[in-house]
Amino acid sequence: MKSLLYGHELVFSFEYSNQTFCLRTTGRVCKNSRMYLNWLGKYIIVLVALREVSTADKKECTADMIKYEYTECKDGARWKVAVPKSSDCVLTAPPAPVHQAGCEISCLRGEFLDENTQTCKSCPPGTYSLGNGIRYDRWDRIPEGFSVTTTSSSFPEFGYSPKVSNCSMSGWTARGGYISSSTDDCSSSLTYTVDIAVKGSMSFVYQSTDEDLIFHFFVRNGDCQISASDRNNTFLSTTGTSWKKYTLLLEKGRNLLTWKTNGLLLGSKTRLRPALIKEIEIFGVSFLTKCHPCKPGYFSETEKSDWCRPCLAGTHSKEGAIHCTKCNETESYSHAASAECIEKQACTVGDYFHTLSSCRNGKTIVSYDWNSPQICREDLQDSVALPKSGMQEACAPCNPGFYGGKTGCAPCRKGSYSKDGNSTCKNCPVGSHPVFAYVYHWWDTLPSNMAVSCLTTNQETCLGPNGWSSNGGMIASTASETPVAYLLLKLEILGFRSVKRDAAGESEYGRLTFVFELKCFDDCVLYVMKNAKGGSTRVLASWHKKTEKTSFEYVFRRNETMNITLAYQKTSRQLHVDRQYSGDMAVIYSMELYNAVGAPAIDCIDCVAGSDDSGCIPCPAGHKIDSNSKSCVKCPPNTILPHETIQSQNCSMCSTGTKSNNAQTACRNDCAFDSLITSRSYDFGKLSTNQLSITPPSFTGGHKYVHYYNFSVCGNNGFGNARCSSNNTGNSVMKEEVSGMICRSTRFTSLGDAGKDMHLFSQPKVIASVLMEVYEDTSSNATDNKMCGSQIFPTGRELYFNDIVYRYAHPTPSDDCPSGTTASVRLRCNPEVLAKESTIVMPKNYPEGSCDGCNFHFLWESVDACPMCEETDYYSIKSGCEDGFITTQYLWHSYPKRCRGGSLPEDSQTACTDIKFYVEVGVLAAAMLISAMMMVTFLFWRKNRSLEYKYQRLVGNSDGNSELKAADTCAMSGSESDSDDDAVVFRKRKAKMMKKDETVPLNHSQNFLKM
Repeated sequence: MKSLLYGHELVFSFEYSNQTFCLRTTGRVCKNSRMYLNWLGKYIIVLVALREVSTADKKECTADMIKYEYTECKDGARWKVAVPKSSDCVLTAPPAPVHQAGCEISCLRGEFLDENTQTCKSCPPGTYSLGNGIRYDRWDRIPEGFSVTTTSSSFPEFGYSPKVSNCSMSGWTARGGYISSSTDDCSSSLTYTVDIAVKGSMSFVYQSTDEDLIFHFFVRNGDCQISASDRNNTFLSTTGTSWKKYTLLLEKGRNLLTWKTNGLLLGSKTRLRPALIKEIEIFGVSFLTKCHPCKPGYFSETEKSDWCRPCLAGTHSKEGAIHCTKCNETESYSHAASAECIEKQACTVGDYFHTLSSCRNGKTIVSYDWNSPQICREDLQDSVALPKSGMQEACAPCNPGFYGGKTGCAPCRKGSYSKDGNSTCKNCPVGSHPVFAYVYHWWDTLPSNMAVSCLTTNQETCLGPNGWSSNGGMIASTASETPVAYLLLKLEILGFRSVKRDAAGESEYGRLTFVFELKCFDDCVLYVMKNAKGGSTRVLASWHKKTEKTSFEYVFRRNETMNITLAYQKTSRQLHVDRQYSGDMAVIYSMELYNAVGAPAIDCIDCVAGSDDSGCIPCPAGHKIDSNSKSCVKCPPNTILPHETIQSQNCSMCSTGTKSNNAQTACRNDCAFDSLITSRSYDFGKLSTNQLSITPPSFTGGHKYVHYYNFSVCGNNGFGNARCSSNNTGNSVMKEEVSGMICRSTRFTSLGDAGKDMHLFSQPKVIASVLMEVYEDTSSNATDNKMCGSQIFPTGRELYFNDIVYRYAHPTPSDDCPSGTTASVRLRCNPEVLAKESTIVMPKNYPEGSCDGCNFHFLWESVDACPMCEETDYYSIKSGCEDGFITTQYLWHSYPKRCRGGSLPEDSQTACTDIKFYVEVGVLAAAMLISAMMMVTFLFWRKNRSLEYKYQRLVGNSDGNSELKAADTCAMSGSESDSDDDAVVFRKRKAKMMKKDETVPLNHSQNFLKM
């Protein structure tokens, strides 16, 4: 029965005979098999409704068969009503509904809501509470609120028909410490419905060991719609024998949680290993009206506990315990978290163990002791006695690959081997190669690459020895008194040395073989599990019940770090019946693991001439075999040998634009190139980071897909670090990853169950793994693909510089490409494409990057592909002489500049003489010259005036004669003045004008003559 409050109307609803009946406080006409009655009183309405239904086959509910539920909150209030806990009884006289104000009530961990006071109170000792959460960890029966449905499933489209047609006896089953799914191929669902008051969460702890079992978990809302969240709709991966916790969020409102399994019984398989769930926690419910009692084997000694603690080994407790009670140590014992003590039985040979001391002088000392804690009684009549310790025995032979010494066994050094563990190892002869293997025939001690442990359902420590113990010629599971526990023997594998091809052409990296026997009383099981690093656990094989001495072999097809775990469980039963399982054990007689990293050499065999047997003693990569000394010598500079070699082989010269790395194992390019044509230098350092490129979408089979290319162009020391992978889409799909210079993966897009696009990455492939050369392409049409023939990357404009081409190869042949694949990446200078905007593109005519699937071409245009700037990339401009200086400025030839890096020189100034100065000097000189000429003219003028004056005087002193007297003498008297010296004879102007000659006598001449 359910109750809801609509306004002031209280509604009761319940189901009977697949019909839903409804009682309301207002009368309405029945329709759709729903009956509406008037409110006749607190009890009458229920009585009238119940009388409409036959109750002859059901009894009246007693007090312990009634539970109380709250209606949905309406207008800040709700009702508390009584309803039957199950449909096995009828409630003819239910208590009156109680109206309660307030809905926002939330209690903390360790508290519960008191229904009378409507307040939160602390849980008393012996109980616990999660506040607004609930926990299911007790599986004596299917808890209330859970439902199980089982149907027969078939997959005719895959040609599979179920082996079990009647699924009525299948389904999820409570088994005390956990709940388990079906072991057949029936489809079984476990569903739990919860109403979340606030946004909450949930978690569950599960175990799944069978890869043929599909374990699906999903969440639906109140409308039965599956959640769109990937966390709320997932296929759970296998876990091996370990427990895994899965956590998710829940939305407010009704949530339907479903765990569904579908099994496939393939071949002769008749039983599936079931999925197990041992704990479920849900948070976000409104409150709890009572605290949960501690389950048997647990206790809570304080108030307000949010969890109960397990009892220690040797103690026990009942339900609701506030402390644990000790067992009688003499007569009984108990495991951790036990509800009762187990009576001790007589001691057997399985109750003690022996240890061997370190080997000294070929002898070892044997010691015996009881298992701890001792769970048997020595004083009983049928009890065996503990053997005497201190006896000396000869040390067991060393295993192959080891040699014996006075202090024990040690592995043979590199290049030597031991077939039978003799005292010395032999060197491998020339032309042979060692066979590496871990071969364990003797088990005096646990090998260094193995570890033992014990795993219980409740993850408490096992009672007794921990897992497995060495015992001379075998290693066996211990006599642990926790039958349901898994006893684990873990072998660590660090990887494999090399790969071989078997007769079918498949890769074989290593091989594991072991001989074992199962000595079982009941349904024991032995699992062999593989747990790759970073991956899920995969069950390789399993055996149930008693198994005679037999062998198991497994071939490793992948090279990876992993653990191989042997997990032995005596029984899945929770009960202990007279220690009937104490003698059950799994025995490993021998184990061999071939070609593992770190394994010693057990033999040396001849190398086959011309074979690819990489097990032969080789020279390391980067070294060649010297034909004279038969020793390894490093390759000459700028040459490489990328692999180990067992034959005489020359080192290869690195091609144009590349050089060898320091190890001489690969040709590299450090993101730099010097052109011999243009004498320009390139620095592609900014293009060294990995670059991702995506092709346009395509369609196949109705699914859209694109190719993701990852590039590691340069600066990778000759080994590309571009990685491509496939994602893990299920418990049987292993994640795959490849790396190289260029790789590709395919992303498919399909519609998921919730209508949401799902992306699947698959088919990772290496396109290029080796750098062949780096060169400058002087052609203008970029047609370096002989297969395609047409122009691959048309320029559409004149190139500023030639393309720099990185050419790669992946020489591994395939069916589609017998010669492997090649690829080229063109780096093209384009100043208009900034670094953050540059992308690698495929040819327009071949958007997948290739026209034949074997030869790939890519173009990367970027400013970072331009050469480094130099003097020819800029020019200078000089200004006029100003203020005695000439300024020189520098400009790029084009903007944006067609080169990388560098900067323009700073403006410079040089001293100069201004023409204005010369003009000024010239003007001054001309002025001075004119002044001088004027002065000279003035002086001449004055001189002329002086002569004219003297002439006038001569004329004035003349006696009027027309002829002068002859000179008396040429001497001049000393009394004559200087002015007289300048007297000359002139012809009078007047006389000249009158055409008459007239002379003017000179006085000094006359005076001279008189003397």
